[in-house]
Amino acid sequence: MWKRPRVPSLSLAGLVLLVCSIATACSMLTRYPVETEGLLRDFESGSGEDAFLQADKRSKKGLNRLVYLLEGGMILHTRGKLEKSNAVFQEAESVIRHYDEKAVISLSQGSSELVSLVVNEKALPYRGEPFERVLVNAYKAENYLFMGDDEGARVEIRRSYARQRENQRLYRKEVRLLQEETRRRGLSSRRIALAVESAYQDQEAQVRRLKRLYENTFAYYLSAIVYERNHEYNDAYIDLTKVQALQPGVPYVENDLLRMARLSGLSDSLEMWENRLGKRPRLLNRQQEGEILIFFGCGMAPRKTQVSISMSIPDVGIIALAFPKYEPVPNPIRYGALYDRRGRYYGRTFVLTDLEATAIRNLLDRMPALALKQVLRAALKGALVKTAKDEGGWAAELMANLFASFSEQADLRCWQTLPQNIQVARIPLQAGSHELVFALHGRSGERVAQRAFHVEVRPGQMIFVNARTGPWDLIGFNVFPSGQSAGNEVQ
Repeated sequence: MWKRPRVPSLSLAGLVLLVCSIATACSMLTRYPVETEGLLRDFESGSGEDAFLQADKRSKKGLNRLVYLLEGGMILHTRGKLEKSNAVFQEAESVIRHYDEKAVISLSQGSSELVSLVVNEKALPYRGEPFERVLVNAYKAENYLFMGDDEGARVEIRRSYARQRENQRLYRKEVRLLQEETRRRGLSSRRIALAVESAYQDQEAQVRRLKRLYENTFAYYLSAIVYERNHEYNDAYIDLTKVQALQPGVPYVENDLLRMARLSGLSDSLEMWENRLGKRPRLLNRQQEGEILIFFGCGMAPRKTQVSISMSIPDVGIIALAFPKYEPVPNPIRYGALYDRRGRYYGRTFVLTDLEATAIRNLLDRMPALALKQVLRAALKGALVKTAKDEGGWAAELMANLFASFSEQADLRCWQTLPQNIQVARIPLQAGSHELVFALHGRSGERVAQRAFHVEVRPGQMIFVNARTGPWDLIGFNVFPSGQSAGNEVQ
């Protein structure tokens, strides 16, 4: 049986003060996508400096501090400002740790949790989606890799692994606590889930693209590169098997997997993978060849919008509850490809990590918890309205009803400057001077844009390229020569 939520003891004056103080807290009730329109417009048009200034200004304090730090770190990463990007990401990590130390899951603890239950999730500081937290360390690792600091990259990879394990633990804990709360309140978690599911059925295709939510192929592949460069071939092989399991069909991952099995002396594993993949490893001739490793952030990640779902709440009635929903951003670019100036084709990029699917799956996995919180919030607001009516008559009831309606908003904060997906290409090149072209190809394979660049390749050298598109064209393109590639590979 439904149990009416206990309302904190409030006089009418206290209730009115609570309503007015919360209602006037504009930072809780504004929409993040509206606030960031100018920032995104500048970022997507290639005006990274202007975009960063806006993010930096808003990252100093407030409930949205973390998400603006994430935006700022990505903007600097796209511009090739690696040290500054890592400094901003480091600050974001510090904020995350601070919030984690203060985090309270129980609904009965802390005034901030009470305010979030009465108003909406925006009453709390933004703590980052679980997958966003992993990406902070992954992008820091990539920045270090581009700077030639393999040890710094290794540290961040370890942190990303720890974050992935922690995400799984916290998810299981939150689900358990909310299931207990559901039973204690006499609610049907299944009925709540069914009421919400229909609004997200159109995203089943995106969800199916992702095999496991709490493992990040981008982080695993970066780790494998770091291990390889440090001659730790067996560790690189282990991480590449994880990438292959999560994102099969990437030819560069397959070749790396075969190479690491061979360099590790794992003859049985090498034979198994050669039979399974139907090919032998292509090894680098370090006396005559170098290689170029392209990381391509393609498109823009989905952004949160608000959907309303009608639900019957005991002792309250049928009301419309607000939920967040990721809306994909159209992306005309399918892949990037490398050519020389005469049109000779070297290779193309393949999707390594699908961040669009990751974001959508992450939200849908958290939806049961969000739905229960929404139901409890609606019930508490209903109880507050009744308290206002009993103590202050129709005027107080009207004020409380207006507040309940006005404050029903979904939390739309998210890391909006992320790419739709992260692609990779690892291509051997003869040592010497190269005039190259990185071309963008559309959905039908047509070439839609390109960037010419020059590289000097030394024998055994690995050169990194970091490319990024917005919704239309390249907005970032940086080349980072590195030291020697690991290994003594010969044909």
